[in-house]
Amino acid sequence: MSGTITTTGDQTYDGAVTLDDDTALSGAAITFNNMLDGNNDLGINATGDVSFTGVVGGTTQLGTVMIDAANLLESGGFKSDALITMIEGTTTLIGDITVTGASAPSID
Repeated sequence: MSGTITTTGDQTYDGAVTLDDDTALSGAAITFNNMLDGNNDLGINATGDVSFTGVVGGTTQLGTVMIDAANLLESGGFKSDALITMIEGTTTLIGDITVTGASAPSID
């Protein structure tokens, strides 16, 4: 996956996803139900919820991840260089969170 993907509806990714380049996603709810890997940046802008139920960065750690959404659920584990969130509602982090960049995670 790479580039910009914009929809007016939900985006659901059931299979394993690899970020081949920096990627920007925009839509209603955005859900990753499986592994998400790739040493690239990911930007997500969702009017609804963003959910990661599989491991994020388990094999290949992601670069900077920026999330702007109504609610955030992460339940499978998360590894990235940086994590920046702008969440309107609830942030639920169930799995292990590892951020290895020079800056601490920003959770607003």
